[in-house]
Amino acid sequence: MPENTHDQPPDPASPAAPPPDAAADRAASGDTPALFVAHALALAIQDATDNLRHTATISRTVTGVAFARFLATGDPVFLQAIDPAQRSVAQAIATLNDLAATAATTIKNFPAENSP
Repeated sequence: MPENTHDQPPDPASPAAPPPDAAADRAASGDTPALFVAHALALAIQDATDNLRHTATISRTVTGVAFARFLATGDPVFLQAIDPAQRSVAQAIATLNDLAATAATTIKNFPAENSP
């Protein structure tokens, strides 16, 4: 039976393991600000993705409840909740797309190390 390697530290001789001083090398090369910006943008995109996921879940719930109430009562007033729920998902998608485009532009145009 193979050993469980999930709890073992990476082998320093492994090609996948970074050199021990990789962080120091990045800091010395001047790339640290770019890495900080990239990390912040990645977190913002992750938050927008989570927002989209949660908004879609709420929208599906609203739609399901509205249809169930409509089918149970025959009152079309319940169907009025569906359109705003769908618009909220469309807005969350637009927000994620805008944020991703802004992040890509920011990374592309981030000042180089030797910029004035």
